[in-house]
Amino acid sequence: MNLINLCEDLIKIPKTLLTYENNLLICKDLENLKNYEDIKKICYITKSDSYIEGSIIQNLIITNIEKLYETDYKMIFLTDTEYLKTEDLTFIIAGYHSSTCNINRILCYKYGKIIQSTNDLHTKDDCNLLELATKNNYITKLNVYNQMYNIYRVLDKVDTEYCIKYRSDEYFYDMDEFINIMKVNKKLIMTNLFFVGKDYYISDHLFGTNSVDFKLMINNLKNILEGRIIVDTIFLAQTEKIFGISYILNKYTNDELINNQRNILIDNFYIYPCNRFTDYLVTTMTVPTSIILNKYSKSRNTIIQQRYRVYIKKNTGYTDVNKNEGEQLEIINRIRNNIMTCEKIEDVKL
Repeated sequence: MNLINLCEDLIKIPKTLLTYENNLLICKDLENLKNYEDIKKICYITKSDSYIEGSIIQNLIITNIEKLYETDYKMIFLTDTEYLKTEDLTFIIAGYHSSTCNINRILCYKYGKIIQSTNDLHTKDDCNLLELATKNNYITKLNVYNQMYNIYRVLDKVDTEYCIKYRSDEYFYDMDEFINIMKVNKKLIMTNLFFVGKDYYISDHLFGTNSVDFKLMINNLKNILEGRIIVDTIFLAQTEKIFGISYILNKYTNDELINNQRNILIDNFYIYPCNRFTDYLVTTMTVPTSIILNKYSKSRNTIIQQRYRVYIKKNTGYTDVNKNEGEQLEIINRIRNNIMTCEKIEDVKL
């Protein structure tokens, strides 16, 4: 069984049996877990006074480290020496908490440090600050302030040379090449997911660079949203544009940013197409084709009510509504072709 199959099996396990915490799987009911069909595919588990025996799955080892309580055990994911694991990279897994966090934490674990900063981890002080943002008339539309804050609130914990922001409800399998390119090119590397380019509309699902520029970008983003830095309104229309302009703000004049977009994009950003990953899971909302074709005759409420979520993988995908297999494949392929259009930054059309 490969690592992706392992991860996808893990998130099917009910939380009453298995929870995830600090790179550890915590087993709440060993006997039921052992008999659970999905976990049986992963490894054979035996109970003893002090350990759980696991099996090697590709380069992943599941092994017990300590007995917690009478029926609770911890299992930690260990990596072998062939893995790229370094001490110069931090992942900030940000967004809303999702069962997919169990996957992306496991996939990131072999490469460096992990900081999970999802909404479920907000403290009372965090909630108060987010409420204050609305009262202060900061830019909060399109959820951009919350997205910024989930990254900003943990910036002081980043003490490595490089940093990658990783969306919490998606995963990307085999990031070795992505990480190596980031270190060599000294640009902001991102995927082509929803990338547009015009007015610095970047992809904000997965992006990374050296930590100095990363922190400057997020601080610029915060200051723009709070009105402490003023930028041209053309860069404020979408969340992705505000992220993009925040990265290059200190390097150019306003006239250069407006009139020299193509060269600035090429000099500062690098696109890594999703199809270069061994596999991935990305997600978006869509509406029935009939609504899309007649969008101007439909009310906004009708569109919102009929939206449904689509999960796109490299060679397949699924939706959260009941549709036959052929219809699902048609939907997945149509959306994939629409949201991953640019293969390299030099091909951007402005």
